[in-house]
Amino acid sequence: TVAFDDTVPNVIEALRLYRAYSTRFPASEFGTVVGSEVEFSLPTDLAVGMLGVPAFTGRLDLLVEIEQDKIEDLRRWNGRNLTGLTEPGVYILDHKTMGRKDRDVAKKFSNAFQFHAYQFAWDLLHPDKPVKGMIANCVVRHKELNDGSFFSVFVPPPTPVQIRALRGHLSDSYAIYLQRGAEFLKRSKCYDWGRECAHF
Repeated sequence: TVAFDDTVPNVIEALRLYRAYSTRFPASEFGTVVGSEVEFSLPTDLAVGMLGVPAFTGRLDLLVEIEQDKIEDLRRWNGRNLTGLTEPGVYILDHKTMGRKDRDVAKKFSNAFQFHAYQFAWDLLHPDKPVKGMIANCVVRHKELNDGSFFSVFVPPPTPVQIRALRGHLSDSYAIYLQRGAEFLKRSKCYDWGRECAHF
């Protein structure tokens, strides 16, 4: 039901990556899909009390319930980096594309605020069914896609220290927003992603 122009270079590239992705990461690999593009919004009291901001929203790429037999299969796949999967339950799945695979990509994801915030927010909204972790399924945009172009990273639920760091980051960002306004530009971040920011 989605219309798009498959003569546009970015669309052509997206379709190329998707075709290869779907052959290596089958739709059924994690078991039961709980939801796709799952939007969430913390009530104001939770957002303020737990994260120090008046609102916190997000959208989960995929929410899956993994059963024990699937865990064994996923842990056996060499290069998937899913040895942290130890028990059945609900997991958040995120999809990432990148120009290259950095040696420290697993460390970056394990310390990324997004991976901590999504798990923490889900648990606040669903204390009866907390997530067991978050998985990033990754595609490196190699010219010739091969098995090395695909990998996964498992990120366990955040620790109390990581939650305090997340709250501190969001609180500081909100304070800057209140003080400096929505147009404030942090010029020290112009090249943090390995290339010039699009807003430079």
